[in-house]
Amino acid sequence: MGKLSLYFRYGTRSLRRGGQRTILGIFCIAVGVMAVVALRLAGDMINATLTTNVREDNGGDVSIVSTALPLTPADLTNVSRLQQEGVIQQYLPIGVERATLRRGAGKTFTSTINVLDNPSRYPLVGDPGFSSPANGTFAGALSGRSIVLTQYLATSMAVVPGDSVHMNLVGGNGIDVRVGAVIASGRSLAVGSTAAYISGATFHSVSTQPESYGLVVMTTATNAQATQAAKELQTDFPTATVQTVQQALNANVQAASQVTQYLEIIGLLALAIGGIGIVNTLQVMLSRRRVEIAMLKATGYRRIDLYAMFGIEVGILGLIGGVLGTGAGVAMSLVVKVLIENVINAPLVFDIGAGALLTGVAVGVVTSLIFGLLPIVRAAGIRPQEVLRDLPEGSRVGSRAQVVGLYALVAALFIGLSATILGDFFLALQVVLYSIIGLLILAGVFSVILLIIGCLPVPERFSAPYVVAVGAAVAVAAG
Repeated sequence: MGKLSLYFRYGTRSLRRGGQRTILGIFCIAVGVMAVVALRLAGDMINATLTTNVREDNGGDVSIVSTALPLTPADLTNVSRLQQEGVIQQYLPIGVERATLRRGAGKTFTSTINVLDNPSRYPLVGDPGFSSPANGTFAGALSGRSIVLTQYLATSMAVVPGDSVHMNLVGGNGIDVRVGAVIASGRSLAVGSTAAYISGATFHSVSTQPESYGLVVMTTATNAQATQAAKELQTDFPTATVQTVQQALNANVQAASQVTQYLEIIGLLALAIGGIGIVNTLQVMLSRRRVEIAMLKATGYRRIDLYAMFGIEVGILGLIGGVLGTGAGVAMSLVVKVLIENVINAPLVFDIGAGALLTGVAVGVVTSLIFGLLPIVRAAGIRPQEVLRDLPEGSRVGSRAQVVGLYALVAALFIGLSATILGDFFLALQVVLYSIIGLLILAGVFSVILLIIGCLPVPERFSAPYVVAVGAAVAVAAG
């Protein structure tokens, strides 16, 4: 315990003396951790949103979607047969049309119009999900010539229940309809942000076309019956998409997993760039203490002691950076949440789990130790006689082989960290290899740029060609 206490005091003292370099190291770690935590939380939000209320989002236990080739009333006899046989309990056909909506002389919006022949039966499962009026029903909202809008459409057109909007149905005529209710934004992900509902009576008063159905939702008593119904309906309607709740859940889980994995890859790239900053910062911090390290070794400290000292120092650096980065990541996840919500026009379920917070702190510590490995080993390998006699560092074959081996070890450890975060070793291997290739290409490009800049003559005074050349270079850089 005595040695451990000494190592801890040495590490904290060295970090305090590091000043700006310590702050820079903490910043590099915090930025990488912030990206990992923020994007992981965003992935968790998407996963929670897509896997909550799947039955309501599916419209029932089984759904048929056939918008490309809508179903006719005659086609529904197959569904009625399943109801008579007791395979399904209830079913509800929904017409799917297209229309434009406009309030007064305002902007025109293209909308998907869902036609409900019997609004009192909709929805088969769950509640209507109205934001205004909160306790309304589709039967009441669609009485007379009325329309139900999503929150996105209502906000975009600046209308509330009771206002009038003009609807032009594709293949029909125009008509003024009253806004009967507004669907809460939480349901927009399932019904579509630009969806609207009208009754069958309103549809027939506008359109002369026979009604067809792009969606049929139904309920069953058991999962086995849902599977049986889906199998028979897929045979009856081969061009349609038949989906059970379980299939919808599996599809949502897969989609959420892919999005989360993509976001985590972006976070890992940011973490890798931050790791390069950690390596360079620690190289400078430890190289400035060469005399101190030589004195420690001259007084009997072995390499293992120096590894422990510097390891604890780097671990503290990573812990501070991890805590700060996790806090910043939580704040940044709120920004990412808003950006994603603006893209999908639907709210996300915001939930901060203890696992994500602990992962952020652990990633900060582990990342700092992985990327600090090379500077620590090189610093512990300093020879006291070379420092005390002010001799230049020798470049030996063994030292070069050691550096190559350390780089390989750092890459392997980072692949292990990436595999832990992504849950896929081969994907982590690809990410790290492509990152290394990309960084090498960028390093080559910047080397060429530096070479060109170094060969340019330095003008003794400003001139028009010089100003033009500098302005063009700045424009290219900005581009």
